[in-house]
Amino acid sequence: MSKASNSISNFLSQVSSAGLAKPNRFEVTILNAPCVSNGSWGRLVSMMCDSTSLPMRQLISARQQIFGPPEFFPVGIDLGGESFGMQFYVERQMTVKQYFDLWVQGIIDPVTYVANYQNNYVTTIWVNQLDEADNVNYSIQINGAYPTVVAPLNVDHSQANTVHKLSVTFAFRNWTVAPVTS
Repeated sequence: MSKASNSISNFLSQVSSAGLAKPNRFEVTILNAPCVSNGSWGRLVSMMCDSTSLPMRQLISARQQIFGPPEFFPVGIDLGGESFGMQFYVERQMTVKQYFDLWVQGIIDPVTYVANYQNNYVTTIWVNQLDEADNVNYSIQINGAYPTVVAPLNVDHSQANTVHKLSVTFAFRNWTVAPVTS
């Protein structure tokens, strides 16, 4: 009788030697879109990112029957480009909120309601998975990103010991795994 190759002892040995990725160990870098003129704000906004997710990747399959039972074959890919969320802490000066307000105004003019050219409002966002020593172990590059929803910030007298968190939903063109340099 043969032994299982994926035994608990093999699993424990792997985890103790290599460790596990932790969801609280990440960093975000948002490059300023051309329509956002305040150069230093992008770094502050990136630092204030409280939570996000690594976007999905789903193969689109089509059913085909040539001979025998039908089979499914990949015909495309869905990268989830219509929805990618981030949540940001908002500091006392409300710079994070102002940053996204300016960005949205750079997409659709608030007076004329005319849309800007896409190359003036899209940017690149990186999300890096870090280890406990702040080394980047995995990195994705999100291309053609721009905010589509900047959620409201509720004000409430009963929330004396809380802080504002701003939820922003982005659309994007595509995302790729970025090379990690040691």
